[in-house]
Formats: sequence, C-alpha cells, structure tokens
Amino acid sequence: MTSEVDSFAQKTILHRKPRIIDEVIAENDYPSFIIKHLVSFKKEILGNNVQLLTEKAHGQIKRIAAEDPEWLINGQRGIIQYVKPTVS
Repeated sequence: MTSEVDSFAQKTILHRKPRIIDEVIAENDYPSFIIKHLVSFKKEILGNNVQLLTEKAHGQIKRIAAEDPEWLINGQRGIIQYVKPTVS
C-alpha cells in the first residue's frame, strides 16, 4: 500500500511518477495547458494531496469549480480529472 513507508507502492508514487512526469514534459511538445496539468499533478503527488474522487465527485467538482476556477491547474485541490478539450 502507498501508506506503508518504503513500500514499492509508496516509492512508485512518490519517486517514480514525478520523475516520469518530468520526462514526459521534456520529451514532448505539449501545449502549455497540458504542461500546467502535468506540473499540477506532480505538485499534488509531492505534496501528498492526491485524493480519490467518490461517487459524489460531480457535485464536488461543481462546488470546487465555483470556488476556484483555476483548480485544475493550480495544484491546490489534490483532485485530478481529465477534461476533454472542446473543439470550437
């Protein structure tokens, strides 16, 4: 489990994933909004802010979006959600 100190799962989350995120950013030419999401995800991992979305996630997401419109990219909420870009 990730809560067990020095477990494989904890090392994977706390050490490997941030490094992989850095590599993904360095090796790809992503638009800035994707880089912001990746950096936010890395900050959430390192800050131990990653939370599970529950069955109440839709209401939770709407409430957070009303309180903090930048929640997807500012790394303050500890919630990761993929938002499919809309085509105009």
